[in-house]
Amino acid sequence: MEENKLFEYINPSDNDILSKMPKDELENLLNHLNTYYLSLRDSLKIDENITFGIELEFEKVNKIYEKYPEINLTLYEYGLYNKWQLKYDSSLIDGGELISPICTDNKEIWQEISSICEIIDKYGQILYNCSNHIHIGAHILEGELETFMNLLKLWSVYEKIIFRFGYGEYLTARSSIRYAKPVAENFKEDYELINKMNYNLYRAVMKSAHERNQAVNFKETYYFDRKEDKNTIEFRCPNGTNNPVIVQNNVNFFVKLLNYCKNPNFDNEKIQKRNEINGDKYNELKCYNEIYLEEALELADMLFDNNLDKMYFLRQYLKNFETASLRPKVVINPKAKSFTKKIA
Repeated sequence: MEENKLFEYINPSDNDILSKMPKDELENLLNHLNTYYLSLRDSLKIDENITFGIELEFEKVNKIYEKYPEINLTLYEYGLYNKWQLKYDSSLIDGGELISPICTDNKEIWQEISSICEIIDKYGQILYNCSNHIHIGAHILEGELETFMNLLKLWSVYEKIIFRFGYGEYLTARSSIRYAKPVAENFKEDYELINKMNYNLYRAVMKSAHERNQAVNFKETYYFDRKEDKNTIEFRCPNGTNNPVIVQNNVNFFVKLLNYCKNPNFDNEKIQKRNEINGDKYNELKCYNEIYLEEALELADMLFDNNLDKMYFLRQYLKNFETASLRPKVVINPKAKSFTKKIA
């Protein structure tokens, strides 16, 4: 019912410019969106040449590996034992992580990820310190310095939007965000220096790879124009989840973000204007919990070429329009009201 209402109001295959939608129409759209629940899609229509991988952290599996044999046995029963890796994670209190093989966008991989999330739900817990890292094959850059520079510029201006989206079903960053530090200020400085010094792509990437534990990790980025194993751009800021819909939505967002950075119609003027408006006002993690609708609409219009992707992005970003500051009780990493359908 909710899906029919939303997509009677807006055609999912069209590409409406939401940031220019009249106020009354936008309000109606957002009201419909707020009663729409995201579901797992069979495909994201990502080019088969683009590769990705995911890491899903979880707690309560015992450092002495008491549950590890059971998890491995279940992986074997699902036919995933030789594909997914189970590892202990020293950044967690009592947990581990499941690491995917190299993936491409197809129905089978999303079914696998759904099964992995079931296993995590059965044997572990997603606590306030868990993360979901997304790796994208670095060959997506296609060896272009301009694409990399566009990434630095876009991220530095819209980081607060990206972080809140990456919180998934939560309203704040996880407690272990020190392993995925914000990089907006660093990227602004890097952009200016790289321009001034006329660096090539390799030197530009190395300059921006300040440390592994930042929101965008370039420490595993070696080649920029061909597929290589363990050659990725890693997005470390998303919170942990055992919800395959959110995992899929995270992958879609970061792939489409990188794709936009190599778009010949990359909107430098709009991004620069937003940078001048905001200045340094919002570059604090506590500000990233709030909703900045105008900027979220701008980003949706830039990154996505269809309304379906835009609605999925905005639903996860807006989270029923909840913010942690509106919650009367202080909770570590509070959860938002559910906005995804249960997987059958």
